[in-house]
Amino acid sequence: MKKLLAVLCFVPVGVVLLAAIGALLAMVVKLIHLLLTNPLSFLISMGFVAGMMLAYATFVYGIPKLTALGARLWRGR
Repeated sequence: MKKLLAVLCFVPVGVVLLAAIGALLAMVVKLIHLLLTNPLSFLISMGFVAGMMLAYATFVYGIPKLTALGARLWRGR
């Protein structure tokens, strides 16, 4: 049972990493398109991106705690 709980702690970390990579690529493509077509929208989007980066950074600092819990459960402690 503890091994199952450990795996359930590691799965969200992988999903978050894959989602972050996909979102980053989509964001770069969108920002390049906005820069070339509408510079004002580009500046507004950059403000939005900065806010999202701050929100993501606060979320990422919770991931090491989750992986540490998964590692402890995996070792049976």
